[in-house]
Amino acid sequence: MPRRRASIELVGEFIAAFNRVDLEAMRSLLSDSLVASVTNSDGTQSMVSGASAYVDSLRGLLELPSAECRISLTQAPVVVRPDWILVMLEIRATRPGSSLHNYSAQLFKIEDQRITEIRMTDAKPQESAEFWS
Repeated sequence: MPRRRASIELVGEFIAAFNRVDLEAMRSLLSDSLVASVTNSDGTQSMVSGASAYVDSLRGLLELPSAECRISLTQAPVVVRPDWILVMLEIRATRPGSSLHNYSAQLFKIEDQRITEIRMTDAKPQESAEFWS
């Protein structure tokens, strides 16, 4: 059980760093060999390889001076396999004249105290694309 708890706590730390826009802390929780799938606005998937590349892909979104974005857990994370954690997220973002309220299910793979894989398993990409464009 301690390994599972540590994995869940690691994902919680990542979410907290995201909300603080602490890119350095986010990067420190990711494996150098991270593989992350991201759902595009048309529903297709893009793969991002490497921790720095993944953080850089979030940088523009998180550092927009006119936008605020927060994610929160909608329920307790679930250990679906010994090294996989499923999280259900609520996304709220605002910018002048627009707001976004969305949900996402994501799988995080944890190995050696680092996030090695992130898979977005469900989301409403069109709503997000409209908000961020």
